[in-house]
Amino acid sequence: MRQKIIRINKPSIYNFDLILRYIKNSPSFVIEKVIENTYCRAFIIGGRTYLVLVRDEGIDSKYLEVKVIGEEVKNNQVQLVKEKIITIFCLEQDINKAQKSIANESKIGKLIKMYEGFRPVLLGSVYESIIWAIIGQQISAKVAHRIKKSLLEKTGAKIIINNCEYYTGLCPHKVMKLNINQLRDLKLSQRKAEYIHEITKAIIDEELDLSCLYLLDREGGCSYLMKHRGIGKWTAESILMRGIGRQDILPAGDLIIRKVVGEIYEYNELLTESQVRKISTQWKTAETWITHLCWFYMQEKIL
Repeated sequence: MRQKIIRINKPSIYNFDLILRYIKNSPSFVIEKVIENTYCRAFIIGGRTYLVLVRDEGIDSKYLEVKVIGEEVKNNQVQLVKEKIITIFCLEQDINKAQKSIANESKIGKLIKMYEGFRPVLLGSVYESIIWAIIGQQISAKVAHRIKKSLLEKTGAKIIINNCEYYTGLCPHKVMKLNINQLRDLKLSQRKAEYIHEITKAIIDEELDLSCLYLLDREGGCSYLMKHRGIGKWTAESILMRGIGRQDILPAGDLIIRKVVGEIYEYNELLTESQVRKISTQWKTAETWITHLCWFYMQEKIL
């Protein structure tokens, strides 16, 4: 195996250790590994499989170190890896400005200061975000994690380095090879198996063009996705947030969001979706970031 090491600039306010803790303990991340303060994940880029390792050079350094390992590592492919890591870790999103302005708001500001330097983390692909969101509908995060892992093991490509397996993620063509009954064998419900099969086929047949999601606004993106069976508002918002990286997404109907916002704003009952949306009007352009903060807060509270 060959390798190349590159460096990526960190934002001025950034805590990579905090982000690794979020990834390591969240059941939402299945493919990603955290080993010895390093983010580890395999990707297929340019038809080749690479293991990508990301670590912080240190508190006094302005850089993240990215190591790319593969049978052949070319400069153009390393550049594509760099762009993907910048996207996944939201390194070029202008979050610091929003952080400073919202931090002055007494209630949500406490949560922001608690996790200073935190940023959202995206999944490896838009397709991955679609399938993970469908699997996670109306079941516990732990059960969803097990099903995702089973699907990954059934269909995912992998690279083995030092006796450790690293999966590259989901491939629509490989998922499409599974019929409904085979998907059901992974503990998916009949409807979810049908949704995954239908949406995967739509992507392969180019009836669902994922690239156009980058060109649409929030409502346009949701409407486009919701034309397909199995994608409601919550699922569409999850895809735009965790797959596309939109900064203005707040899944106000999410149970954890309703619980955490209610706790922070000292309500004695579980908030409704409309109550959360009303409170969130002061978080404009930072909704996605605060959504991830709420998830992280609840994740740490449960541990």
